[in-house]
Amino acid sequence: MSPFKIMTFNVKGSYYEDGENNWPLRANLNSDTINHFQPDLIGFQELQQGNIDHYAQTLNGYDYELGAETARENNSGSGYYCAIYWKTERFDKLDCGVFFLNETPDHYALDWGVT
Repeated sequence: MSPFKIMTFNVKGSYYEDGENNWPLRANLNSDTINHFQPDLIGFQELQQGNIDHYAQTLNGYDYELGAETARENNSGSGYYCAIYWKTERFDKLDCGVFFLNETPDHYALDWGVT
Protein backbone atom coordinates (compact mmCIF):
# COMPACT_ATOMS: atom_id res chain seq x y z
CA MET A 1 0.00 0.00 0.00
CA SER A 2 1.27 3.46 -0.84
CA PRO A 3 1.71 6.07 1.92
CA PHE A 4 -1.41 7.83 3.11
CA LYS A 5 -2.21 11.12 4.82
CA ILE A 6 -3.98 11.33 8.18
CA MET A 7 -5.46 14.36 9.94
CA THR A 8 -7.17 14.56 13.32
CA PHE A 9 -9.43 17.23 14.78
CA ASN A 10 -11.10 17.86 18.11
CA VAL A 11 -13.94 19.96 16.71
CA LYS A 12 -15.48 20.82 20.11
CA GLY A 13 -18.99 20.07 18.91
CA SER A 14 -21.49 22.24 17.10
CA TYR A 15 -23.92 23.10 19.89
CA TYR A 16 -21.62 24.65 22.48
CA GLU A 17 -22.04 28.40 23.02
CA ASP A 18 -18.50 29.70 22.75
CA GLY A 19 -18.64 33.26 21.42
CA GLU A 20 -16.14 33.80 18.61
CA ASN A 21 -15.36 30.07 18.60
CA ASN A 22 -18.91 28.87 17.85
CA TRP A 23 -19.04 26.13 15.23
CA PRO A 24 -20.70 28.25 12.50
CA LEU A 25 -17.69 30.58 12.67
CA ARG A 26 -15.19 27.68 12.48
CA ALA A 27 -16.96 25.26 10.15
CA ASN A 28 -15.74 26.52 6.78
CA LEU A 29 -12.14 26.94 7.93
CA ASN A 30 -12.19 23.35 9.15
CA SER A 31 -13.68 21.82 6.00
CA ASP A 32 -11.57 24.08 3.73
CA THR A 33 -8.43 22.84 5.52
CA ILE A 34 -9.48 19.23 5.02
CA ASN A 35 -10.30 19.79 1.35
CA HIS A 36 -6.98 21.56 0.79
CA PHE A 37 -4.85 18.75 2.25
CA GLN A 38 -7.07 15.86 1.07
CA PRO A 39 -6.23 13.39 3.86
CA ASP A 40 -7.01 9.73 3.25
CA LEU A 41 -8.09 9.17 6.87
CA ILE A 42 -9.55 11.67 9.33
CA GLY A 43 -10.12 11.17 13.05
CA PHE A 44 -12.66 13.44 14.73
CA GLN A 45 -13.38 13.98 18.41
CA GLU A 46 -16.45 15.67 19.91
CA LEU A 47 -18.62 15.57 16.79
CA GLN A 48 -22.24 16.57 17.14
CA GLN A 49 -24.97 16.41 14.53
CA GLY A 50 -24.29 19.92 13.26
CA ASN A 51 -20.68 18.94 12.51
CA ILE A 52 -21.76 15.74 10.77
CA ASP A 53 -24.27 17.67 8.65
CA HIS A 54 -21.62 20.22 7.63
CA TYR A 55 -19.15 17.52 6.60
CA ALA A 56 -21.85 15.73 4.58
CA GLN A 57 -22.23 18.93 2.54
CA THR A 58 -18.55 19.85 2.22
CA LEU A 59 -16.43 16.67 2.21
CA ASN A 60 -16.85 14.66 -0.98
CA GLY A 61 -15.52 11.16 -1.49
CA TYR A 62 -15.52 10.16 2.19
CA ASP A 63 -17.50 7.63 4.15
CA TYR A 64 -17.48 7.47 7.92
CA GLU A 65 -18.25 5.45 11.01
CA LEU A 66 -19.44 7.03 14.23
CA GLY A 67 -18.50 5.66 17.60
CA ALA A 68 -21.09 5.46 20.36
CA GLU A 69 -22.70 8.73 21.43
CA THR A 70 -21.22 9.71 24.76
CA ALA A 71 -22.53 12.18 27.30
CA ARG A 72 -20.80 15.37 28.21
CA GLU A 73 -18.88 15.24 31.46
CA ASN A 74 -21.81 16.71 33.38
CA ASN A 75 -24.40 14.59 31.49
CA SER A 76 -26.18 17.73 30.27
CA GLY A 77 -26.99 18.76 26.73
CA SER A 78 -26.27 16.89 23.56
CA GLY A 79 -23.64 14.21 23.62
CA TYR A 80 -20.92 13.80 21.07
CA TYR A 81 -19.19 11.19 18.94
CA CYS A 82 -15.74 10.19 17.88
CA ALA A 83 -15.60 9.25 14.22
CA ILE A 84 -13.30 8.00 11.51
CA TYR A 85 -13.73 9.26 7.97
CA TRP A 86 -11.95 7.59 5.05
CA LYS A 87 -11.59 8.17 1.34
CA THR A 88 -13.72 5.57 -0.36
CA GLU A 89 -11.33 5.40 -3.32
CA ARG A 90 -8.57 4.13 -1.01
CA PHE A 91 -10.27 2.17 1.76
CA ASP A 92 -13.16 -0.21 2.34
CA LYS A 93 -14.69 -0.70 5.75
CA LEU A 94 -14.21 -4.34 6.74
CA ASP A 95 -15.40 -4.14 10.33
CA CYS A 96 -16.01 -1.65 13.10
CA GLY A 97 -16.50 -1.52 16.83
CA VAL A 98 -16.31 0.60 19.94
CA PHE A 99 -14.48 0.27 23.21
CA PHE A 100 -14.07 2.70 26.09
CA LEU A 101 -10.98 3.43 28.15
CA ASN A 102 -12.48 2.59 31.52
CA GLU A 103 -13.02 -0.36 33.85
CA THR A 104 -15.84 -1.69 31.64
CA PRO A 105 -14.54 -1.25 28.05
CA ASP A 106 -17.76 -2.58 26.50
CA HIS A 107 -19.94 -0.01 28.33
CA TYR A 108 -19.66 3.75 28.55
CA ALA A 109 -18.79 5.03 32.03
CA LEU A 110 -17.05 8.08 33.44
CA ASP A 111 -14.25 6.31 35.28
CA TRP A 112 -10.66 7.15 36.12
CA GLY A 113 -11.16 10.87 36.65
CA VAL A 114 -12.42 11.44 33.12
CA THR A 115 -12.99 15.09 32.25
